[in-house]
Amino acid sequence: MSFLSQPIAGTIGIDISDHILRAVFAIRKQHKLFIKRYAQLPLDSGIIQNGVIQDQEAVTKAVKKLIAHGIPNRSKTAVIGLPELHSYIGTILHDGKNIEKEIFRHVPFDKTEVTTDSLEYTPNIVGFAAVKTEIANQYWNVFSKAGLHIRALEIESQALARLYGQAYTKGEAIIVVDIGQGHTTFLVAQKERIDFTHTSKLISAERVTQAIAQNANITFEMAEQRKLFQPKDTYVLQATQKHAQEIATELQRFIHFHYEHPIETPSKGYRIILTGGGAQIPDIIQQIEQSIEMPVHLAGIPPKVRIPSSLKKRMHSYATAIGLSARAIDE
Repeated sequence: MSFLSQPIAGTIGIDISDHILRAVFAIRKQHKLFIKRYAQLPLDSGIIQNGVIQDQEAVTKAVKKLIAHGIPNRSKTAVIGLPELHSYIGTILHDGKNIEKEIFRHVPFDKTEVTTDSLEYTPNIVGFAAVKTEIANQYWNVFSKAGLHIRALEIESQALARLYGQAYTKGEAIIVVDIGQGHTTFLVAQKERIDFTHTSKLISAERVTQAIAQNANITFEMAEQRKLFQPKDTYVLQATQKHAQEIATELQRFIHFHYEHPIETPSKGYRIILTGGGAQIPDIIQQIEQSIEMPVHLAGIPPKVRIPSSLKKRMHSYATAIGLSARAIDE
C-alpha cells in the first residue's frame, strides 16, 4: 500500500472528515494544475467519529453521490486523504543502518498497528509516513466499493505541504496551520519535505463556535453565523481571542521544538501560513500576530494552481482536496 508514490494526471482529490466530504477534479496541463470541478457533501452525524469510519456502507453511498452529482467525469482515478489523528509523517537523518528501527523511534503508535512507507530525499535524509493499518484498510475498502480507482492514500499534511511548499525560500521553513472543524494541525516543511507534524483536538473551529453558543446562550447554528458575520460581537471576540492565543502558544512551542531538533542546519526564519475553514474566521490572523509577535499570512493560491473564480472564497476549505489532486503535477 503506497502513501508516497505519484499518480497520473487527471485526478480526483478527496478530503474526508467526521462532518463532510470535499472533492475536486483536476487535470495537469503544461506543469500547471487546473481545478475543473469541486463539490462537497455533509455527512450524517456519527458515521465517522474521530476519523474512524463507523458505517462503511453509509460512507460508500455518500462518496458515490458526491462523485455522481458533483464531480461528473470519465476519470475515476482518485487520491484519498487519510486522517491526521491516526497517522504520522516526518523526516529523519539516518546512516543507512536499520532505517525501520529509527522510524519507529518517532512514530507515536505501536509497530504492530501501522503500515509504513518511506522516501529517500538524500543519501542520509529519509521521509516516512505511518498510518494505522486498520484505518488505511477502511478507507481503501470504502472508496474502492464506491467505484474509484485509488492511485494513493495520502496523509493530509503531505497534501498541504505539496500545495504550499512553493512559497519556500532557501533557509526558511514554512509552518502551515490547518484550522479544521474538529482539530488543528501544525506542520513544518522545507520545500515539500515535512520535518514533523502535530495535531491538536483542543484547538478547532468547532470549539470556538461552542464557546460562543454557551456564553451567549444561543444554538450552535446561530453561534456559527455570529462567528462569521459579527466578528466585533462581545462573545465572538472573547472566543476568537482565546482561540488565537491557544494557536499562538502552540506555534511558539512548535517553533522552539523544531529549532532545537533540526533535520539539517536550523532554519533562518519561519513563514507562517494559515489555511483550513477556520482560517476564514474574521480577524483571526491579526489576533494571532498580536500574540506571537510574528507575521502570519493567509494562504494564497499557489502559482501553479488555477481554480474557478467561484472557488476563491472557499479555497481554504478545499485546500487538502486540492493538494491531494496536485499529485498530478508532481510526476
